[in-house]
Amino acid sequence: MNIRASWWEKYKSYILYAVLLIIPIFVMDSYFSSGKITYAWNPDGWGQHYVALQYIRDYQLKIVNGIANGTLFQIPHFCYTLGQGADPLTTLNAYDFLDPISWISVALFPNRLTRSYKLMIWIKIFLSGEAFCLYSNYIRKADGWRTAMGGLLYSFFNIEYFFYFPNFMHGCYLFPVILWAIEILMREKRKAPLVVVTFYSFLTNYYFFYSNVILSMLYLCIRLLCKKSTVSENIQICKNVCVAYLVGGLLSGVVLFPTVHAFLNNYRIGLTTGYTESLVLYPMNFYKQLFVHLGKFQGMLAYHTVIDGIPLGLICLFLLIIQKGNQWKTMKIAVVSSLLIMCIPLCGRILNGFGYATNRWSYAFALAVAMVYVGLGDKLCKLEKKQLIVLTMMVAIYMCVAHSIGGNSSDGYSYDVLLLLTVLVLWAVNTIPLFKAHGNLILGEVTILSVIVGICVIFSPAYGGFVKQFVNADNLNAYFTAPSISKARGTANQKEFYRVEKRETNMNVECANQVRGTTFWWSIMDKNFQRYCTDLQLNTMNPNCGLHGLDGRRALLDLAGVKYYTTDSKDNEGVPVGYKKIEEGLYENKHYLSNAFLYEQRISRKVVARMNPLNRQEAMLQGVVTDTRIPNIKTITPNERMTSLPYKVETKDVNLTKTRISVKNKKGSITLHFDKPMKGELYLWMKGLEIKEADKSMCSLIMGTSSDIWCRGQKKGDFRVSDYEKKVRALSSYHYWYAPKDGVTCYLGKSEEGYDSVKIVFAKPAEYTYKSIGVYENDTAKYMEDISKLTPCRNISIGNDTVSGSVECTGNEMLFLSIPYSTGWSAKVDGEKSSIVKANGMYMAIPLPPGKHHIQLKYSTPWLRAGILTSLMTLFGILIYQVIRMKNKSKSA
Repeated sequence: MNIRASWWEKYKSYILYAVLLIIPIFVMDSYFSSGKITYAWNPDGWGQHYVALQYIRDYQLKIVNGIANGTLFQIPHFCYTLGQGADPLTTLNAYDFLDPISWISVALFPNRLTRSYKLMIWIKIFLSGEAFCLYSNYIRKADGWRTAMGGLLYSFFNIEYFFYFPNFMHGCYLFPVILWAIEILMREKRKAPLVVVTFYSFLTNYYFFYSNVILSMLYLCIRLLCKKSTVSENIQICKNVCVAYLVGGLLSGVVLFPTVHAFLNNYRIGLTTGYTESLVLYPMNFYKQLFVHLGKFQGMLAYHTVIDGIPLGLICLFLLIIQKGNQWKTMKIAVVSSLLIMCIPLCGRILNGFGYATNRWSYAFALAVAMVYVGLGDKLCKLEKKQLIVLTMMVAIYMCVAHSIGGNSSDGYSYDVLLLLTVLVLWAVNTIPLFKAHGNLILGEVTILSVIVGICVIFSPAYGGFVKQFVNADNLNAYFTAPSISKARGTANQKEFYRVEKRETNMNVECANQVRGTTFWWSIMDKNFQRYCTDLQLNTMNPNCGLHGLDGRRALLDLAGVKYYTTDSKDNEGVPVGYKKIEEGLYENKHYLSNAFLYEQRISRKVVARMNPLNRQEAMLQGVVTDTRIPNIKTITPNERMTSLPYKVETKDVNLTKTRISVKNKKGSITLHFDKPMKGELYLWMKGLEIKEADKSMCSLIMGTSSDIWCRGQKKGDFRVSDYEKKVRALSSYHYWYAPKDGVTCYLGKSEEGYDSVKIVFAKPAEYTYKSIGVYENDTAKYMEDISKLTPCRNISIGNDTVSGSVECTGNEMLFLSIPYSTGWSAKVDGEKSSIVKANGMYMAIPLPPGKHHIQLKYSTPWLRAGILTSLMTLFGILIYQVIRMKNKSKSA
């Protein structure tokens, strides 16, 4: 009987949390199931996370088939369906590519990925609460019921965020385990748990372990500051923690080395993107909303700061404030520190790998609040009347301030009622004997009720309507089964290497259909790719990590090896010049250059940088653009193919000066009229266009000002609105997704009858600054002249991690390959090692002498071999260390 009792006490919190989790799961899932809605969020869920799960499913199948066929080692390391080509190990690491949870979820429901996706989310939520119980039970011997409630509070503190971005849950469920391992090292001097959790974290998602290392080191400093120990003891503890981190990191080198290399070559590193107005202060409204949401279950999501609090958690924070004594010092420092870090943009940048400011690690604050809840739970049932009055006054003041700053919407009153109800329950359990006898149980029930009510308010269509942001099963299926993509895959020769440009903007749909496309929407975008898109001012470029294709620009499509253009629309207005209709929705490039062609001339990148973005793209057809001079290759100065057109300006609800655009009303417009219809390809370039912040006092914004701009060419008397209008989004430097660029460029297409004007429509009243507005026409004859000088190489074949074939050169030439440049590629020409040059900003080129040559390229993930060697050596070192340790123990015995 005693054994059973001790077993129950030991695992009580874990079991109770697991049982209680069923209730919120049932409530949440009922909202999704009632509308046949999947857990894939629009846009990131179905465009990135769901596609990543699809990719894992396909990769899993390749491994199974590889084992069965004896071709396991032929599984590619470079995938051409990830954007224009990328390494899946590094690109998808941030999407839990090697996380066992993802693989298990897919293995259980390989043909029902919506179930796999749902299962993956719930497993991670479950592990978050269980991880909290593990840490809490070790750090503080509290009642199991209260610990389970703390786990519930912690795992649902960021619930909105979890459904938006399932991979962000990785850090949440591992953070308490890391702190638990540090506590074991401090108390028992055992490094193994921290080594193991470090290895697992780096292996599955290095980014969140990077954040967790910083947070855990801050935690360690707080613990040592409040711990009564000598300086030498503290130094030894820090050394042991660092050694454990180092060993775990080296052990995971097989994944860590390549992914860190990829991250360091990612364009986000630096201080130029995202919120850039201040390193120490967010906009004032951020702090107002942060204060309001401390008592609301619904998060604010500003700069990825999600704190889905519950009333009892807020009351515990108030109770902590009035506690006296050194025993509460650690709790107070932890809460203040985690809250303070969320308030400083520089801290957000550091924790985000020195990228844009974000607080996606706000689960650290959630852990602090949950620990306060567990630590003060017994005191909540033993409050004196004076303390009850003080807490009631603090709650009343909080509610008044929250309402006065405009923080409560129509659903906010639900939280007010819940907060007042919680205060009444506190009075009851501390003053009424009947309630007092079961105070702990009642407060736990209030916690569960708060979570359920919060879920109902967030998910219910009548209130928050959170579930409306997710995709139903039919739309999800339609997104990935685009008819035009299916036609491109079915009509074309699959043995030939080519790419497909899709007019519609459902990104990564090509990846899901195993079609080589032009869209890219993954967090780790190579800086060469991003710089290429920025230099050419592709208006299809999302400010941070998404590319909606190459905008139908003929030159860029030819350079990228695009053979087919697809569209699900019957309107062929947006089809690029030079593409012939094969069947409805599918068009073929009449001037397809193949995946490789020869350049005779070279252009310096410095020369191209001085050109406008339109002439930059045309220059790349006249000569290969490189950073360095190539021996025996002629260097030229390119001709400017784009000519600026004169126009007359007509405005509607817009004040236009030489430097400023003031849009007075919604859909104010600027129309540029030509003297005669223009039949060539038209481009609009608004140089230096920047939207001005609406409120410089920083009092009315969280995410910053943004506005959409539509541009289109018009025929005489044609005022219809078509879906071919190009949309651009202008963001201020306060905005979360801001990235600096020198203006906006729009490809307006070509009309057989000719366009007589260009119309620019602004979505809402706003202030813009600009340097100039120009309309440019592309000379088709000059374009064809440049194309004719490029020699396609039809004998180049592209396979798994290899490129090979024969090329015949009439002189010294550059073999251009429409494959993204990477240090992982190595080349041989006629069996001899050859250099690979970064060409046109993001592709590859190989210098060749006259004659016939055999070309061979091979790809190997950068730093993979060094990582494998490091992992094996570390494992071998650990085994030797354990053998020596066991021998020393036996001798001493």
